[in-house]
Amino acid sequence: MKILGIDPGLLHLGYALIEVGRPKPSLLSYGTLSPHRSLDLPQALAFLHDRLWGIFTTYQPDYLACEEYLPMVNPTSSAKVAQAQALALLLAGKFSVPCRLYHPSTWKSMFFSGNGLGSPKDFRKILASILMENIPTNMDEHALDGLGLAVCLAFELKVL
Repeated sequence: MKILGIDPGLLHLGYALIEVGRPKPSLLSYGTLSPHRSLDLPQALAFLHDRLWGIFTTYQPDYLACEEYLPMVNPTSSAKVAQAQALALLLAGKFSVPCRLYHPSTWKSMFFSGNGLGSPKDFRKILASILMENIPTNMDEHALDGLGLAVCLAFELKVL
């Protein structure tokens, strides 16, 4: 079973794809999609759409885990996050991939106690112990969050 985790954002959209099963879970792909800052909104959305389309067609995920946006935190940036999230949800619908949305504090509290906050270094160690493999050092915080979302859904589905 393949689970795609997406940390949506218009400037930086992080993703990670895991495959869960025997003998152990594995990280298939990850990255951060970052449209050039000179692109206007329609061009940036087209960039993200095209890259996400490629991920969906290449890897054919069975499930999508996506972070919810927080409309009250910063309305301007939240609208951009919502647009990036909508692209992920649109493609999940187009490819008939079931989707689960997670509030940031909900999925992060699975890995960290209290307020769900921890350092990226600690998060990398936790994910490495769960996946039983080293997490690439070039995986940035956006892709790392995508991986955390995918692992969270794997736990919820009881496949990890």
